[in-house]
Amino acid sequence: DQLDFDNDSIGDLCDEDIDGDGVLNITETNDGTDERNSCDFLGTSITLPVTVDQDCDNDGVKNSDDLDDDNDGILDTEEGEGDLDQDGFPNRIDSDSDGDFCLDVVEAGFSDPDGDGFLGSNPVIVDNNGLVISEVGYTTPIDSDNSGVLDYLEDLVQIQITSQPEKLVKVAPDEVVEIKIEVLQQQNVEIQWQISKDSGNSWSDLEESSDFQGVTSYDLRIYNSKDEWVGWKFRASLRDTSMFCSEEIFSDESSLDYQELFIPNAFSPDNDGINDFWVIKGLSKFPNNRLIIYSRWEMKVLDEGPYMNDWNGEQKAGNNLGSDVNLPEGTYFYILDLGDGQSARKGFIYLRRRQ
Repeated sequence: DQLDFDNDSIGDLCDEDIDGDGVLNITETNDGTDERNSCDFLGTSITLPVTVDQDCDNDGVKNSDDLDDDNDGILDTEEGEGDLDQDGFPNRIDSDSDGDFCLDVVEAGFSDPDGDGFLGSNPVIVDNNGLVISEVGYTTPIDSDNSGVLDYLEDLVQIQITSQPEKLVKVAPDEVVEIKIEVLQQQNVEIQWQISKDSGNSWSDLEESSDFQGVTSYDLRIYNSKDEWVGWKFRASLRDTSMFCSEEIFSDESSLDYQELFIPNAFSPDNDGINDFWVIKGLSKFPNNRLIIYSRWEMKVLDEGPYMNDWNGEQKAGNNLGSDVNLPEGTYFYILDLGDGQSARKGFIYLRRRQ
């Protein structure tokens, strides 16, 4: 008078495998699977003969009569009884035969808008043979990377970055700044450089412009970089477009940093647009700086703090040498206090006038 869930002639109270899926009841309890659902089990836990004719895709056609036991659009004769990912489920009922977390139906090149592993969208409509007729399938699964192995049987290949971008790249207003990345030779790797202006909290894709070129190449080139850009971060987003479900990965981040301090010893303020101002590169890193300039007669001609890289050879301190504020050609001496505790920098400047 006992109930017999799997109709194996052993009452449920005495049946060590109530649903006939080949997994002991006590094992299903430990695994967290349902002992009364013949399709809810861990394949690796099967220790007994399977005594029930399953319908694991719940399409109303038993597996013994179903030509597509998992409704993924790939014939069972194509998928076979092998267990590629060693998870205990034969490929014919495994929605992810290679265990790469990309569903077979997707890797085969078929449609699965709702991501349930079945061909097409729910409700799935099948014929008497268990073949899905509500969506087009059952053509040859694709091999998008031309490796000779169908995608649904081929594990995803992770893109390997062999050379990461430099962590710090110096701002160089008069030079081209390059940030580079290298990967193992691979087909169809898509790259997109991204930028963050808020210390990496948010990122956006770079667009090709006069400032940023090569935004979809392995070599990002930055033109017209400015001290105000210091702190901006860059990274590369990479994806293997030859494989479905390829995960987006990111390179290490590269940050713009202040250029090294460079104090020129000459300039020519003759209004020709070239070298008209005495520009100390890298000075923006020292906002508390103070600059004093003396003539060869030890007369102070400039005293500014902070210095804004705007001296054009005019006398801005001390007694004027005459009605002309433009200082004569010659050698001048400077004292630059960076304001960070370092010893003051001292040297000379040659101011040249057009003859």
